[in-house]
Amino acid sequence: MEFKAGCNSPVGAYTQNSKGWTHVRNAVAKFIEERDEIPADPENIFLTNGASEGVRTAFQTLIRNPHDGILVPIPQYPLYSALLTLNNGQLLTYYLNEDEGWSLDAEALEKKIYTSRENGFVPRAIVVINPGNPTG
Repeated sequence: MEFKAGCNSPVGAYTQNSKGWTHVRNAVAKFIEERDEIPADPENIFLTNGASEGVRTAFQTLIRNPHDGILVPIPQYPLYSALLTLNNGQLLTYYLNEDEGWSLDAEALEKKIYTSRENGFVPRAIVVINPGNPTG
């Protein structure tokens, strides 16, 4: 019953921390540190009901007005464009190079950021997927 050892509330009840149970976030941070060999702070980890819920929460937090946009790789998973439409944000596309293993052209990305700003949009975040959907 190691799982229940770190619980301060009954299963299914609200926790004291909207980020998720601390002991689970600690375990996730430990896994990331061992897998990626980089420090991972459990305070920077938010547990969600799957990736779609996490993306939804992030987009709702990031999009303030119709001038805010998110840089999204093309080809893209339709979740991103749908959530931007629902949140009244801008889809700022950048392209991946299929011939080079779906790699990113950093100069083209910088140009996209610059032209987005010239057109009155504020790039607020960039979606980076590895492996990328739908190419993964």
